[in-house]
Order: sequence, then structure tokens, then C-alpha cells
Amino acid sequence: MLAAAEQFAEKTGLDFRPVMPSLEEITLRLANCRSESFDGGDGQRFSCRFLLIDLIAEAQIALLVATSSGAKITVDDDQPFVKRAAQEYKRVGAAIFSVKELDRGGRQDWALAPLIMAIQANNGALSDEIGCGPIDEGRSMIAFVQGTSAKKMAMGMPKRTRREQRNRTGTEMVGGQVAYHLSSPPPPGFGVCWLRGAATNPTERVLYLDTEACRPAESAVASGLGSVRYPDGHPSAGQLVDQVANVRYALTHYGRPGYTKRSIVLELAARHYSTVMLRGNHSPSTTISTDDGTKVLDAIIDNLEVYEFGVLSRNIGSGIEPVEISGCVPPDGPWASPGDFARIRASLKETDASTAQEVYLTFSGLRVAYNGSPAVMLSGKRTGTGRQRDETPRYRFARADGYPHKVRSVAESRKVSAQAFAESIVQGILAVDGVSLEAFDPERFGEPRDTKLDQLRAQRTNVLASLDALAKRTAALEKRLFEMGEDGELVLRGALLARVQEDYNHIVEQEQPELANRLRLVEHEVAERESLLPRSTPADQLLHLVASLRDSTDRSYRGQWLASLRQVVFTSSLKLVDGLQVRTVSWEGLVVLEARGEEFAIPFAGDYEYGVRLRNREMTRGLVDRVLDALRSGMPISASEVSRPTLVIPSVAAALGVPTSHMALNGCRDPRVLRIAVAILESPDRTDADVGMTLSESEALVARIRTVHGGEAALRSWIKSPDPVHAAFYAVAAANGGRVTAEHVLRLVPSTSLGQIYNVAGELRRSSSRWSTQRKKGYVLAPCACGSFAADLLEIPEPVGAVCLDCRTDESGLEWPAEPYDEYRSRVL
Repeated sequence: MLAAAEQFAEKTGLDFRPVMPSLEEITLRLANCRSESFDGGDGQRFSCRFLLIDLIAEAQIALLVATSSGAKITVDDDQPFVKRAAQEYKRVGAAIFSVKELDRGGRQDWALAPLIMAIQANNGALSDEIGCGPIDEGRSMIAFVQGTSAKKMAMGMPKRTRREQRNRTGTEMVGGQVAYHLSSPPPPGFGVCWLRGAATNPTERVLYLDTEACRPAESAVASGLGSVRYPDGHPSAGQLVDQVANVRYALTHYGRPGYTKRSIVLELAARHYSTVMLRGNHSPSTTISTDDGTKVLDAIIDNLEVYEFGVLSRNIGSGIEPVEISGCVPPDGPWASPGDFARIRASLKETDASTAQEVYLTFSGLRVAYNGSPAVMLSGKRTGTGRQRDETPRYRFARADGYPHKVRSVAESRKVSAQAFAESIVQGILAVDGVSLEAFDPERFGEPRDTKLDQLRAQRTNVLASLDALAKRTAALEKRLFEMGEDGELVLRGALLARVQEDYNHIVEQEQPELANRLRLVEHEVAERESLLPRSTPADQLLHLVASLRDSTDRSYRGQWLASLRQVVFTSSLKLVDGLQVRTVSWEGLVVLEARGEEFAIPFAGDYEYGVRLRNREMTRGLVDRVLDALRSGMPISASEVSRPTLVIPSVAAALGVPTSHMALNGCRDPRVLRIAVAILESPDRTDADVGMTLSESEALVARIRTVHGGEAALRSWIKSPDPVHAAFYAVAAANGGRVTAEHVLRLVPSTSLGQIYNVAGELRRSSSRWSTQRKKGYVLAPCACGSFAADLLEIPEPVGAVCLDCRTDESGLEWPAEPYDEYRSRVL
């Protein structure tokens, strides 16, 4: 778009770049646009985003920005960008359509026809790389030729774009900066921004080390520079945060004794740690918070080679050679020492070893009983993807027989919250009197985990996986060796047969026996290490044990916990919870501790409820409360303004005891009526006087709203247009001093009949004391108490009869002020 604006200025002398939003603002607004989905006709849908920036009032221009479909078109041969551009061109009544390269908008032959026709129909002009002028016969032919090459252009666009990105990206960082035009975000500790060029427009995108010595001057930056600053009270208050220093902190503390992942994340949150991706997904000042999990460290750990060797490598795709940028090292020294990188990698290996058996949670590997069957607690796998990913730590249950060679789920088992299980143990300990809570010695109990045992178990898993893979290869080779053709002869012959036979023999005679021997040795070592595990835990470690439960992934005392938990039994059942049938898993067990040579047991128990409907209720409870608070204050709501409306609206309706179609949830816009109606619905036994006093409203109004919106008399919608014949009676009466004839009404409502007019007149006489019939005068409306004949019906159900347009009271004396109730007049005349 910036290039198109520059090209337009060169061709016409009209430069609107100074009034255009910044690239950063355009990018953010485009990211927040609703994505539109289209059927691609190949069984796959594709999506586009369109952003229209209306600057007509300021500069007589409108900008259309889009992320579109590559080479795809819809099943009906529509091209979303061309179609949308034509629609917006006609809608704003544009004179000139300006684009850098016209054929980049099309995707097939005749691609540009809708847009060219829209420009012609408006006697407009086209500005592109060829020039700026009207769509005459010659220009139309050129547009057709451009359209025929559009599909080829679209197919080759990804490769051209990536090649251009690579050519414009530097290969060596100098002074902590380098040209960077790739789409992939850089690792933490780096930043990306556009530098200003001529006319303050961005021309060069640079990658920089996000530290004061390397960061571009703010005056030289057009967009993209982060705005994470140190707060007041900090020694560097107001200055941009040094993200290089934050990455260095993580690298120099990760894996050190006494520093957990969680403690590092908390420190990084206090130091205002942020990344390019985090700021791009949210706002330029976004940082991590203390609520973020340890996953935020993955971005640093996944880029260890960048920090260790100072080389940033980025794959571009489309067959283009990757880009390698060297010199990515802070000017004041390396990111961390060689010892730091060695420690981190050793820590990662230990983590891999301990998680190979699915034991990344504290109690993973505990032998228990589940519904009477022997089982093993294992760390539950995460479910879902992207923003819907469920990261809640949970335990699952595997059958004890065959474990760890085979991991099979226990019949009818369900996952249990790791937090709920840990809390039940803490509550059990708190409920016991006389438990020894002697101070522990940090040096004595600093690192009790048996890392070697974790590594041996991981080796056993790897050997078993290798044996399984060899078995599959052997089966595949056997199938090939004995495969027969249609002639009954072996398919494999000659040298190929000999080669396959050689592979088969090597596996059977050498690889499989070697792995089987390795498995026996590992199994023996595992058994030896397991026999050395303590039978119970000293009581003077209890404080440390309990403290470790704050983090479900803390395995520092996993060995002690597994040795101390006994007779843990889980039972699942169905039960009713607030009218919902949910699955409940209950458990009980003992924590066995040793003190002065004797063991004593602490009982604990807990339960965990789950189910889709129960989870939905928990997730929406806060949303429901907020909606109810809004209704109580008289704030109208609609489903489009409510998060998770399909869950929240029915819950709000249930809380009020009404259907979802009730006017309080479906159309009522008047705060006064809404407040009274909700108060009545929530407390139907309260008197009208009590409700009126609480809300500072008249008792008569409360009584009227109770009649209209309470019980079976409640209307299903709030706005209800009056019958035009009824409204015409009041309009004629206001214009003729209260007198109405059938002929007058018929002139206002010619679509009615005399019979209908007579019927309505009868209804008015029966429902209102103000209407009567006088001989030779037709129908007569008695004046209001204020003497006025001017009255009108409202489109809302609360007023009794018509409302006087002078004193603003209805026929029962209730007041309906012009502001805001004139909005609901029938307005027949």
C-alpha cells in the first residue's frame, strides 16, 4: 500500500502519504478484523481479511487493505479481493482506483472484469504501474491482458515474495542491527522496526538487539519499536526495557539449584520481559504477567543455538535458500557463558529423561487402585490446539499390568486435577494435630530426586520403542520377501531380493538381539535403583514437601512422595450436582511419615467433579454475574455484546426464571423499565411498594410492569408496533379537536375497510373511558385531564392506552416523558 501511494504521487503529484495511518496501526487494525471464510470448491475453505480505512472527510481517500487467498478462488469462481474492491469503489463513489500492480489482484482469466466495469460505470480512472487515466478501449484491452496473466502471477507470488525478502535481508549484524525483511518473528531479546525514509515513510525494516546500545533512535523509527518502559520508581524509569538483559537473566539462571522455571518466570515478569511476537499479538507495551506459565521460557530455550553461537537461521520456504545472520551477539559480551549453556542442556536432558515415562507431574508413577483395579497415575496429555489448548495439569490412570512396556488406560477412568489432588493432601495434613513440623536442613535435603533412576527409566522406554520399530520393519520386509505376483512367482528377484534378504537377516541376527540384551541390562539397573528407594519420608521434611505442592510440575521431592503415599484408592461415580449429572472421582489414602524410628499415617481424601456442562457452568459463572449486574443497573444487553452467548444467555434466563426470548434479554432498551422488571423477576414476592421505594420509582409503575412482564402475561418481545387503524384514531382526534369519522381514518389508512374501522372503534370504547360515540359527530375522544386532545400510542407495552403529548401521562396517570419515549411513538401522520 505504501508503494502504491508512492507510485500514485509520482504519476499524479497528489501525495496522501502524510495522512495515512502508520504501518503499525494498519497491521494491528487488520489483525483485529473479522476473518471471512469462503468455499474453495476443492473441499477446503480459505479465509480473507478486509480493512477499509475511511479518510474521505480528511483527505478524500479511502484505503482498502486485505490479506487474501493466494491463488484460490471460490466455488462460484468469485475472487474475494476483486469483488470487494469493486463493491467498495462503487459504495464510496470513488473517482480513481490506485494500485501498485493491477494483475496482483486477479487469480484467473477475466479476473479483473468486475473491478474494471465498476470503474467504467462511474466514469472513473485507473492508476497502476502503467499510468493514470480513464478506462478507454485501449486501457480496457491492456487490463484484459493483465487479467489473463493473473493466475500465473498468483501462483508464482509466494516464491517471488520470499526471494525478495531474502535479497533485502542482510547476512551479518553490525552494531547490533541488520536489514530484516522476513515474515518470521525473531527470538526474544531482538526487536524489529521500520526506519523512516523520505517524507517520513518507512523504507527499511531492521532487526536489532533490544538493548540501549543497539536500539535505533526513536526519532528514526517509523513503526514497530516496542514501548515497554520501566515504571516510575525504577532507576531507569521511562526508558525502554533492556530485553537483552532479561534473556541473559533466564540463560544464567535456568537449571541452577534453587531456581525453578516458575521462579524465573516470576522474575522475568517483574523485569517486564516481552518479545516481538507477544507485542505483535497484543499491543506494543504488552509484557508477560505473573499468571503466565513456564511455557513462556520455551521461546528462549528453543533458540539456544542462536544465543550460544550468535547465528540466526531462518527458513523461508518455497525452495529458497535459508537466511543466516551472523554476529547476533551483544556488543558488551556473549549472551551467557559456555558453562551456562552446558548446564541448560544437561537440565533439558534430565527433563527429557524424567518425562519420557510421562512423569512431568509430582505424583506421576504412583501405584494406586482405580475402581478396584491396580493402576498407575501418569501425567495427562494436553488437549486441543492454539488458543483452545487446555493446559490444566491433570493425572490419568494406566493399567498396572504391563506398565511401563504398555500404557493402557484403566476402564472407565477419567482425568483428575493435579491441583485438587495436591490440595487434598495439604488439607489432610492441616486437619491432624501433633504432626512434627521440625525445621528442615536445606543442605541435607537439597536435591533428593533420583535423577539416575529417571534416566534409566527413559533408556528403558527408548529401547522398547526401538524394539517395536524393528518389529514393524521386520514384518514389512517379510511381506516384501514373500510377495507373489499374478504369475505366482516372487515379485523380488535378483540383486533386489538379495538386498532385502540381507537387511532382514541383519535385523534378526544382530540388531534385535543387541537391543534385547540392552533391555535386560537396563531392567536390572532399574530394579536395583528402585530397591534403594526409601520406604517412608522423615517428618522433618514435611514443610519442604508441602511447599513443593504449590507447583504441580515440581519433581524435586517426587521420590519422597511416592515412598510416603500408601493405600491410595480412586473411585468414579455419577451423581447430581445442582441438577446436572456429572462424573465424580473420589479418592482417599495415607501419607506415611517417619519420626524417631516410628512411622505414623496421615489420612487424606478428596473428590473432583467434571463434565462438559459443569465446566461450561464454571467458565460462564463470572460472565453470568456481570450480565445480571448490568441488567440490574438498567443496562440493555444483546447476544452480540456478550462473551460465550450460547452459554451465558440461557444461564441468565434461568437465573431470572424466564425464557431466553423474554424482553429483558431480547429487545428492552429502556433502563427504567429494565431495572424494575429485573427486580421483580429476581424477587417476585417483594411488594410493589418495596420495589418502588428501593428503585425510587412509583408503586403504580412497578405494578404495571409486573402485570405486563410477569407470569404468563409476559410478552415475548418488547417492541410491538401498534395497529395502524388504532393509531389513526388518535392522530385524527389530535388534528380535529377530538372528533373522528370513519372517512378521516380511511384517508389515513386506505388499506383498511369500513368494517375494520367500526371494529376498532368498538375496541377503543371498551378499553378506554375516553372514547365515546356521538350522533352525527362520529367518534369522540374526551380531552386529557390537562385539556389536550393530542395523544399517541407507543410501540412499547407498558403505557396504559395512549400517552398525552402535552402532559406526557397515559390513561392511568403514569408519566412517559418525551425524552426518551418519543422514540417509540407510532407516527402515523
